[in-house]
Amino acid sequence: QTCALPISAALEERGWTVDSRVAVAPGIDVTQGRPFPLDTARHAAVIALDSTAAAYASAIVSFVRQGGGALLGPEGASTTTLRALAPGRGGVMVRPALSPGGPMSRELLGLHDLAPLAGDAIPLERRGGHVAVAVRRLVAGRVGQVGYLETWRWRMEGGTDGLAAHRGWWAAVVAAVAYGSESEVGGAGGDPAPRAALFGALGEPVSPASHSPRTLF
Repeated sequence: QTCALPISAALEERGWTVDSRVAVAPGIDVTQGRPFPLDTARHAAVIALDSTAAAYASAIVSFVRQGGGALLGPEGASTTTLRALAPGRGGVMVRPALSPGGPMSRELLGLHDLAPLAGDAIPLERRGGHVAVAVRRLVAGRVGQVGYLETWRWRMEGGTDGLAAHRGWWAAVVAAVAYGSESEVGGAGGDPAPRAALFGALGEPVSPASHSPRTLF
């Protein structure tokens, strides 16, 4: 998938070990590492980008309840089971902005506005009047949701700064929900929490994550 591979590359560039299962055609998956079974002893987060996550919905829910993290893409919450986990209850489409001749940036991407949010959800990033990233707790874990569409365009078409900006942003978003994160989501830091992926299940980073959710604002 055009979305999954650039995200996987960005996380690996930041020192994450990525196990992945990517659907490339009906009935055909490309697997890297050992993405399943999901286990907090091995994985910090699971990222569910699209509707192919439906086949693993029960495993993702169980993983989060045990303290793991889940990060849902715009279409990752398209099934009933995963929709119940999602921080966002919206989905109004915001069309991408045009930037003739200029580099792509996060501010120009299309997005599904996540608002209104679930009662216990916290917005991590807004763009104008829209909620672009949100997080909530589920038992011992955290579930995050990203509304941005086609973030690969930012990496590929973002000019001289696009590659590093895309890499740093995705690393920060994953760290915000990752198991064992030291970030202060919701105001309390240092408590065990999750990380997210279904195109891949992420192992612990090689070095401690240096970003906090504050970098998302």
